[in-house]
Amino acid sequence: MKVDNNTYVTVLGIKFTIKEKYGKLHIAFNIDAKRKNRSTGLEATKKNLIVVKNEILPQFAQELIALKSSTQSTIIVENDNSTLESIADIHFLLHKEKVRDHVYKREIRNYNRHIIPYFKGRQLNSIKSMEIEAWQNRLLTKYKVLSVKKYRSIFYSIYTRAIQNELVIKNPFDNVPAPSLKKEFYTYAEAETVNPFTQSEIDKLLGSEDDTYIPNFIKLMSNCGARPGELIALVWDDIDFEKRTINIAKTIVNNVVNLPKTISSVRCIDMIDGAYEALQAQYKLTGTYGTNVFLNSSKKSFYSHDIINLLMQKRLKKLGIEPRSLYQFRHSFASRMIKNGIDITWVSKMLGHKDSSITLQVYTHYLKEEALEIIVDLIKCEMQSKTDIK
Repeated sequence: MKVDNNTYVTVLGIKFTIKEKYGKLHIAFNIDAKRKNRSTGLEATKKNLIVVKNEILPQFAQELIALKSSTQSTIIVENDNSTLESIADIHFLLHKEKVRDHVYKREIRNYNRHIIPYFKGRQLNSIKSMEIEAWQNRLLTKYKVLSVKKYRSIFYSIYTRAIQNELVIKNPFDNVPAPSLKKEFYTYAEAETVNPFTQSEIDKLLGSEDDTYIPNFIKLMSNCGARPGELIALVWDDIDFEKRTINIAKTIVNNVVNLPKTISSVRCIDMIDGAYEALQAQYKLTGTYGTNVFLNSSKKSFYSHDIINLLMQKRLKKLGIEPRSLYQFRHSFASRMIKNGIDITWVSKMLGHKDSSITLQVYTHYLKEEALEIIVDLIKCEMQSKTDIK
């Protein structure tokens, strides 16, 4: 079907006219006070019109704005026509190149779930601070503070990009304070509550009959503190039984091998006895393959640790143990080491934290209760000793 009439579209504040000329789709826009026309090279059909609107114009608008920034060219920008969706499309297109794929997908998902339903079709410069505050307060009735701060950060970033490109003048978020955790101890990047497995629970998990990799995975994680994604990324070349070290330099998320979470997460850690035993047992299962330490039932590397977590939940339910994520084995290792008086600097290095202050920040809240119990026990022992002397 041919295109009969002109179509007017505003992308990133730039007003375009799409029209048919000699059977092809052309776009027109203003630059340096002159009207410019460009052929897309596409046949003038309804299907290609959609391609121009959704694919060609966003990229072309981005190039025009870049041209404006690097030269003295004047592009007529219609600020009041920039909608949330049009800016967000470009923002995520550019943002995708700067973050990991799973982070990008998570932010897109949160944008679609928690931002667009409230502000769909709105022009960015028409959204007022009171609307942002009402949106934020409404989210706080359903979600935790840390979650709402993540949603707010996405929305704030979209406004920041719009301001950088002179599409809006003000950011309404500047007048709305971010939600804060009141009377709560905020732990560094550990959104999940520290609820480690006890040693008796770990022994129970390891005691069940199982000749698969699961017991080795549990034992290794609870004796080295590595993250689940870091363990499934391990290859046998990372393991040095002679020096008793484990080299952690990568992680796997959704079948993509990446660098670990932070720079400090790239580390060479000690292989304590429990970890040594777990890796020796695992070597009997996969060592001859010479690839990943942990392989699935098809003898291939894991796509992610989700399947291991799923199997873990079934095992916990069967044994009557409180359901918890795999990550809690990392917490089990850290809390056990700290309670046993192991040097905090060493524990921090094993976990891949930037420094020991972060380790203490994460685990102090949990260990407060444990410390109180230890103090009570010490007092009881001291009182008993005095009684015995008498």
